[in-house]
Amino acid sequence: MFQKDRKGSNGRGGRAAALALAACMLLWTGIAAAGMSISLPKSAKSMKHTPAATVTQWATPLEGGPLRVLAIAPRFALLDVTELAQRLEMRCETVAFWDAAHPGCDPASAGKYPCGPTAQQTLDRLRELLRGDLDVVLLGNIDASALPDDIVSDLMGRVSKGVGLIIANLRDQPGSPLRTLLDVLEPLKIDPPLTRGIGEPGLPGWGEGAAPVRVLSHGGGRVVIFDYPGDLPAN
Repeated sequence: MFQKDRKGSNGRGGRAAALALAACMLLWTGIAAAGMSISLPKSAKSMKHTPAATVTQWATPLEGGPLRVLAIAPRFALLDVTELAQRLEMRCETVAFWDAAHPGCDPASAGKYPCGPTAQQTLDRLRELLRGDLDVVLLGNIDASALPDDIVSDLMGRVSKGVGLIIANLRDQPGSPLRTLLDVLEPLKIDPPLTRGIGEPGLPGWGEGAAPVRVLSHGGGRVVIFDYPGDLPAN
């Protein structure tokens, strides 16, 4: 699964599957945050967190070199990305939303925190990074209806050409541009490796063939969606 070369769609798909597996294991086993600097926003770098005593590296090194990842998430959720980067060989660029529904700083809710980049600055950075050489895009705990149509179109265009897309806790309401696109994609049956070897996490339906993950096909790429039960995280 991890030994495919980067060249060609099969290699890229296998490497994207490695990231999906690692993300699955990270998010379902409830790992505590431990900091690692990979283009984190200042607000996340200054947060106090308890370092993990031991880090188990799941997929490093990867044949073909590090995965090229773009992670889009609220600023306080990016510590999950640093945890993933300690367990999987990857080079990651991040785009930090102010919160799940706002790409840029909301001065009214900034409080004691210094106001960060504006929505326009955040979205311009996202546009630029989407033009880069990527293996996988991670979209975590975001209301994608905050993304302009041109970004959604560019993102799904990259997926159709072979870039993997992993989505966790999508906040969009039915009928949003991204959900509308996802609803018409062909679902794929997934093999047990996405969940094999992961201990009982206490999620409803676990072990009964109802693990909260779906895989969709879009041209030359794949979309992996994690639909976790329960309330969405605040950040």
